[in-house]
Amino acid sequence: AIELMPVIGDILAALSATKGCELARMSGSGATCFGLYATKAEAESALQEIESQSPSWWAVASQMGYDGSKHG
Repeated sequence: AIELMPVIGDILAALSATKGCELARMSGSGATCFGLYATKAEAESALQEIESQSPSWWAVASQMGYDGSKHG
């Protein structure tokens, strides 16, 4: 995928370079790249950095996992 679309490598490098990135990978054939962070604050800081460096990229900070609340 990176050979066909070198921007995937650029995105993974940009994610890896953000503070607190524990893992940067692509999903499937490269349509989505993501970084994993230990805290929400690190993810939000990385989002701001990515958005300032590459404003044309679509980016979002999100949380995975069980949040402890009860679901219907």
